Amino acid sequence: MLNNIQSKRILIIDDEQIICEFLSDLLREMGHSVFIANDGLKGLAIYENQGDNIDLVLLDMGLPHINGIDCFNKLQKIDEKVNVLLYSGYIRSELVDNLFHQGLKGYIAKPFFRNDIVQAINKIYALSE
Repeated sequence: MLNNIQSKRILIIDDEQIICEFLSDLLREMGHSVFIANDGLKGLAIYENQGDNIDLVLLDMGLPHINGIDCFNKLQKIDEKVNVLLYSGYIRSELVDNLFHQGLKGYIAKPFFRNDIVQAINKIYALSE
């Protein structure tokens, strides 16, 4: 089994189709339900309408229309306890530290592998138990 947590409902916000497919296939294989948005504004709309049905948001830093940090801040305005796992090809460590102080639950650097995602998700839910 790929994880040790119960099935979750996860929103992927990423404009790269190949990343969305990789993550959605992996998450479904892990037994999770998946929502997908190909930009931050669509992701916000899905979360605004379905937030009660979403346990975790996987959020890319580089998005069209709204960047990952602004999207994260808007997600928190919708739900201050939103679980967000941010990922990026490059981000300054002090910025990541600041986001953790603001309530970010996890961060992984791109490129990432299957185990990176599994471990990051498991860590988020282990901390919340």
